[in-house]
Amino acid sequence: MEPFALVILGASGDLASRKLLPAVHRLFQERLLPEPFAVVGFARTEMSDAAFRDAVRQALARFAPADAGDWPAFARCLFYHRGAYYDQAGALRDMVQNHMMHLLCLVGMEPPNSLDPRAVRDEKVKVLKALRTIPTCDVGDRVVRAQYAAAEGVPAYRDEPGVAPDSRTESYVALKTYIDNWRWADVPFYLRTGKRLAARITEIGIHFKPVPQVLFNAAPFGPTAPNVLALRIQPDEGISLQFQVKRPGAGVRIEPLKMAFGYEESFGDEPPEAYERLLLDAALGDPTLFTRSDEVEAAWAFVDPLLEACAQAPPAPLPTYPAGTWGPPEADALIEADGRRWTVLKRRGAGRRSP
Repeated sequence: MEPFALVILGASGDLASRKLLPAVHRLFQERLLPEPFAVVGFARTEMSDAAFRDAVRQALARFAPADAGDWPAFARCLFYHRGAYYDQAGALRDMVQNHMMHLLCLVGMEPPNSLDPRAVRDEKVKVLKALRTIPTCDVGDRVVRAQYAAAEGVPAYRDEPGVAPDSRTESYVALKTYIDNWRWADVPFYLRTGKRLAARITEIGIHFKPVPQVLFNAAPFGPTAPNVLALRIQPDEGISLQFQVKRPGAGVRIEPLKMAFGYEESFGDEPPEAYERLLLDAALGDPTLFTRSDEVEAAWAFVDPLLEACAQAPPAPLPTYPAGTWGPPEADALIEADGRRWTVLKRRGAGRRSP
């Protein structure tokens, strides 16, 4: 492999400490990285290279305990510098434009004719080009932006270090949109992302069509909720299907039940961090899981009008939600207006959770 340099923006933040740097270290331990290689961190925290290396070592000890015998060699590859970031970005730029659009494409794309990187990325671009633009006049009804408020020892977003006291940068976004193609015509897609929510989780919920109001779904037994297929990206990667069953006994009582598959439970080993795969693909030059330039442009074509509408909105404070909850009431109202609600399907016996 050719020499490789990884640049991490927000290198002093939680994502880098929990995910990125442990993933890089594991690849280093497994001798999968090229020689030479370097990690260059950028963040708003003032640190020297030595202080950054010490912070990385503490993060590895906390989130990825392992043999430290290779630490001197790994530390020589770490360097630190790029200032404030998040308060100049916000959830729309930081998460919706890339991560959320990427997941939306993977759900909505047609099967590619091969696993060639070009074929996969061609299908993703088709989804983004079919994404219905939200007009400026409709942004207020179809997009919710909010900031987290103080709760249980967590400061409010505006009280965080480096955040302006009058900041209108959103830490939470929920929106509704459509993919205007043959397969997904008139099917709503609801997206939400935020900081300081009730749990760290990435999950895709596919809700099936409502059950007809006949047989067990008719009065007095129904109406019952539609079946839900949940794809858990992180943590506890796996798939679960929630469907309706009759409870044993003489009476008729219909309840939701889950069938769940988890990679760790089924195969006995915890799957590697997703960032390990991505970082190794980057080092190997495999672009399949990365966005292409036309995909980036198509994603921005959807997000830019939202940003413009937000910039034109009256300079009033954003709605808030207590840190540690699932978001503001306005986000619940957004989806409940269509007779639906947000759901999170948890595995490992935790049951169903919803806002």
